Amino acid sequence: MSLGLKIKDFRQTAGMSQPQLAEAIGIEQSYLSKLENDKSLPSADVLSRLLSAMGIDLETLLSDPLLGTDKQRLAQLPEVADNLKQQRGRRLNERKGILLASSLLVAISSALFYAGESKLLFSEDMHIYSSRGIELAGEPNGIFDEDVFLAMVRATDAKDYRKEMDVTRAQMMSRESLETRMLATFQGKRFTEAVGGGKRTFGFDGIKKISRPVNAWLRMVGVFGFCLGLLGFFIEWRLGRMAKG
Repeated sequence: MSLGLKIKDFRQTAGMSQPQLAEAIGIEQSYLSKLENDKSLPSADVLSRLLSAMGIDLETLLSDPLLGTDKQRLAQLPEVADNLKQQRGRRLNERKGILLASSLLVAISSALFYAGESKLLFSEDMHIYSSRGIELAGEPNGIFDEDVFLAMVRATDAKDYRKEMDVTRAQMMSRESLETRMLATFQGKRFTEAVGGGKRTFGFDGIKKISRPVNAWLRMVGVFGFCLGLLGFFIEWRLGRMAKG
């Protein structure tokens, strides 16, 4: 749609004749007729009065996609040329912003998906450690383990080794209180920590796989964000095509 057709369409919609519109904007009817038939280019002053009568500004007129290639004809007016240049600058900045945001979104989403898939942030391998009881002060670490227990008994000067071992074993059994820990990181084959009444030695029992929903959420968010990033690239490409066309 050309400027002339827009003027004519406005006049007919408003129920005005050519003489009435010409009088409203202060120009000759013959001049208005030439404008409606795109046989003349309005001056900056006449264009301003036309737009005022139509109730729009220059920015709105030039933003109308229906105006099409007639923008190039109107660009002969310095005011129109400046406005079109400003519009192109804003659109270019918008495209740059979309491109940057889309790139960041794709990068961050890829990282989130990788973190969820590899369980890098939230491991699903839990290291199982157990302690059979509280060790008293002076007792060796891991006294509840059979090899450590036997080594301790053999180190005593008891005359009746078997009897001493049975008595000591009975005492140890009465103090047994199993405690299990599930840790995200490997703490070695054995570690000891102080507790109320003494200390506990925890031995490594193996690895247990657990399900952590957070990893599934990371993958879902990663896929969703990646798709949004691709959509942003497509929108930027379409805006570029529209700017050229």
